[in-house]
Amino acid sequence: IPETLIESELFGYEDGAFTGARKKGNAGKIQQAQGGTLFLDEIGDMPLNMQARLLRVLQERMVTPLGSNKSIPVNIAIICATHRNLRELIGKQAFRDDLYYRLNGLVLKLPPLRERSDIEAIIRNMLAQASSENHASYTIAPDVMRLFKQHTWPGNLRQLDNLLRTAVIMCDDSGEIRLEHLPEDFLDEAVTLPAGPVALDAGAPSASTSTEKLQDLELNAIQRALQQHGGNVSAAARALGVSRNTIYRKAQH
Repeated sequence: IPETLIESELFGYEDGAFTGARKKGNAGKIQQAQGGTLFLDEIGDMPLNMQARLLRVLQERMVTPLGSNKSIPVNIAIICATHRNLRELIGKQAFRDDLYYRLNGLVLKLPPLRERSDIEAIIRNMLAQASSENHASYTIAPDVMRLFKQHTWPGNLRQLDNLLRTAVIMCDDSGEIRLEHLPEDFLDEAVTLPAGPVALDAGAPSASTSTEKLQDLELNAIQRALQQHGGNVSAAARALGVSRNTIYRKAQH
């Protein structure tokens, strides 16, 4: 969005302030929030010239619409959000330090999904909402829940929400979300295996050690196939003649 358009929407403008301006002008978000709260999302992406204007509004409690010579008193509270490190931006002179300290009252940091201990409760809450919307009941298979808890979730809550919405659509009448109901790109991203080959124990074989060695050989074969196919789980599964689910299941043990 052009900076001038953001500026006019935030600070408002008078009739005839620029080509295409509405007749009678526009109050702008700051004036519309009079007596209440203005939420500014992604404050770290605000252009420097607009930061200066916003700082002036916060200091003087007055806003001057574009094309006007009159300043209008405003009484608002400000809440801001950002995914960026504002202190780093200040060091790069991409964010004004005076505006930072003017806004920096109570700070609430939301941890990424991978660092949260209540991910299972979050998932169940999202599924409860989906169950209500679709008049159905959905559950998560234990191996899928383990996979969700181990995943790094680079897309955070948005990724989880979209993933569950897709899984609900793909789910069968049982209502249980299983590995085959998850998108292929997520499964390719989620598989995690030990680094390097697994060492086999020397000595006389026994029933238990033979089983363990067989599992190690299977895991080594999966590792090699994944390496040969650049981490593509689907291609590795085809090369081994097994299903993708088999690779995910064995990789989790």
